[in-house]
Amino acid sequence: EREKLVALGTLAAGFAHELNNPASAAVRSACQMRASLGEAINCCMNLAELQLSEPEMKSLKDFAGQIKGRTAPIASSLAKSDLESDLGDVLEGWGLADPWSAATALVDGGFTLDDAREMQAILHAEALPAATSWLSCVLRVETLVSDIENTSSRIAELVQSIKNYSYLDQAPVQEINIHSGIDSTLRMLDHSIRKKSIQVERLYAPDLPLITAYVGELNQVWTNLIDNAVGALQEGGTLVIRSSVEGDGVKVDFQDNGPGIPASILPRIFEPFFTTKRTGEGTGLGLDITYKIVVEHHGGDLHVTSEPGKTVFNVRLPSRPR
Repeated sequence: EREKLVALGTLAAGFAHELNNPASAAVRSACQMRASLGEAINCCMNLAELQLSEPEMKSLKDFAGQIKGRTAPIASSLAKSDLESDLGDVLEGWGLADPWSAATALVDGGFTLDDAREMQAILHAEALPAATSWLSCVLRVETLVSDIENTSSRIAELVQSIKNYSYLDQAPVQEINIHSGIDSTLRMLDHSIRKKSIQVERLYAPDLPLITAYVGELNQVWTNLIDNAVGALQEGGTLVIRSSVEGDGVKVDFQDNGPGIPASILPRIFEPFFTTKRTGEGTGLGLDITYKIVVEHHGGDLHVTSEPGKTVFNVRLPSRPR
C-alpha cells in the first residue's frame, strides 16, 4: 500500500504540474480576450463612421477572409521580429495610433508586406488606419480563441488520460490493447520525462492482439517500469518501448541506455525491500509488486538483463490471466 501511495504521489504531482500550465494559459488568454473584444468593438465603430462604398466593403471583407483562413508560417524569432519592424514602419506611415501593437497582431495572423500593399490598393488612404486597426483586432481575437481552444483541448486530454489510466467506472478485468495503457502512463509521467529531456521511442507491433487482464494492475506495472527507467537515465537519455506478439499473448520490452544494474545485485532486483536508490527515495517494493502482478496474477513472465548502456525489462503476458 505504501508503494502504491508513493507512485500515486509521483503521478499526482506531475499531473498537477501538467494541468496547471494549460489552465494558466487559458486564463491569461481569456483575460486578454476581454480587452481585445472591447477594442474590436471600437474599431468596428470607427470603420463604420467612414461609410465605405459597397465595393470597398466587399473587397475588405474578402481580403479579411483570406487572411483569417491562413496559417501563419513558422519563422525564426529574428525573421518574425524583422517583419514586425518593417510592417510597423508601414503602419506608422499610414497614421495608425499604435502601429507596433497592430503589426505584432497582424504578423501573428500571417499578414505580410505583400498583404499591406494589396490592402493599400483596395482602400483609399483615409480608410487605411481604421481598416487596419479593425483587421489587427480581428486577428488578435482569432489567435486568442485558438489559444484557448488548444489549452482547453490539452486539459481535456489530461483528464481523459487519468480516466484511462485509472479505468474509472469500468470492470477490473477487461479485454484491452496494452498500448493504450502504456500511452496513458507515459502521459501521466510526461513531466518527469521532459524534465530530463528523455527521448521515448515507441516501437509498437501493429498486429498486437487484445488480451484479457487486470487493467488497473497492469497500469501499475507500466508506471513502475517507466518511472524506474526515468530515474536511472541521465539527462537526454533514451527509453525504448517495444511490443511484439508472443504465442497467444504479448511481449513488451522496456529498454533504457542508463548506466545499468551491477551484476552483483541483478539476481536480487525483484526481492521485496531491496532497492538501489538512496535512503528515503524508494521502498524497495515497486519491482516486487510488479513481479507479483505479472507472474502471480496474470501467469506471465518478467525478467531483466543489464549491462552498461543497455538495461531491458521484459514483460510477457498471456492472452488471459491463468
